[in-house]
Amino acid sequence: SAGLTNNTSTGIGWWISDDNKQTKRLYDITLNTSANTITVKFTQGKNFWLIGTPFAGYNAFNKPDEFKGTADENGIVTWNVTTKNTGDWKICGENTLSDSFYDGEWYYSTDTPYNWSWEGGNNYGKEADVNVYCSDDPKWQFNKPGDFEIVFDTKNLKIKVTKK
Repeated sequence: SAGLTNNTSTGIGWWISDDNKQTKRLYDITLNTSANTITVKFTQGKNFWLIGTPFAGYNAFNKPDEFKGTADENGIVTWNVTTKNTGDWKICGENTLSDSFYDGEWYYSTDTPYNWSWEGGNNYGKEADVNVYCSDDPKWQFNKPGDFEIVFDTKNLKIKVTKK
């Protein structure tokens, strides 16, 4: 969640503070002059893509039907995918902060890398936290190819991967 605080050093302006401490994000800011309130909400698109080596690398944008997911009314995106490759991946949303592809709505692992593994530390089927636009590049990682269900809760920034 995000909130506003008054700029106490000058008394002029407002600062957006965000629990995830992200520096580049889009926000919807609503000023209600009748109620004398301001609300700030992180802006998310409805369309998301799986990006990375298991999903045709960055060419996944060229296969929108296969790697694109759309959030339902509850903000849940579900992909059922078959991967032939192992490797790192992340999620990209439809919003961008500039004309540059890389400067957009990116969703990452909170660990570097988060390894979805069914050997040793079994993370499949367990929910994990998601970060939005990080300065570093922590991705999730598949250590074996296979059939997966990926469920991304865009409202609560959680992800769950289940191997079929």
